[in-house]
Amino acid sequence: MRKLSIVLYYISVMIQYVIDLIYPSFCLHCHEDLKCSQLLKQRKTPLKLQFKNQFLCSHCLKILQLKEPGNIDKIAKIATIFEDIGPACSLVLHLRNHKLYSLGKMIACYVTLWLAKSTFPLPDVIIPMPKSSYAHWNFLFFVAKHVGKMIKRPVTRYKGKYFWQGDEKIDKTVLFLADTKRGEEVKKMQMFLKKHYKEVFTLTLI
Repeated sequence: MRKLSIVLYYISVMIQYVIDLIYPSFCLHCHEDLKCSQLLKQRKTPLKLQFKNQFLCSHCLKILQLKEPGNIDKIAKIATIFEDIGPACSLVLHLRNHKLYSLGKMIACYVTLWLAKSTFPLPDVIIPMPKSSYAHWNFLFFVAKHVGKMIKRPVTRYKGKYFWQGDEKIDKTVLFLADTKRGEEVKKMQMFLKKHYKEVFTLTLI
């Protein structure tokens, strides 16, 4: 049985090798050949670990770091996960422009890890920024949905100003997820949510 699993494993490695030859994978930030980068820089790493990262080369992955959870604007209740430079910008840009589901799940893991380390309270509900005109798909809802699964919290889509009836605030804490803290649309959405919910914490990717 063990011999069979080893044989199947090496068959899968060979298939992956052929796929890499036909459709080579490149780092989304520096465009280095991913397979070459990982084989050269991870010689001592077990073979099965060399094919797991499909978005960034070893160098870019090393400099992709979460911001310190303590770096929070306590008055505005807003924080950012990644620095607005380098590999993080490339990841968010590619996620915005292409339906890379596995990349969305990876970023959702980073969001969840940041939340676990931060002083942000566990929200009652997660509300992502609505799809903008410059995004090719609703990637923030996809990320929020997977964060919600990991922290066991519901995700609500914004359905327009007529979704709320009356001026009474909803007694819930909201985690508002946006791709960037810049832009008038993000600020308008923040103000709108603060008007209708007890407490709103904003978390942006970059």
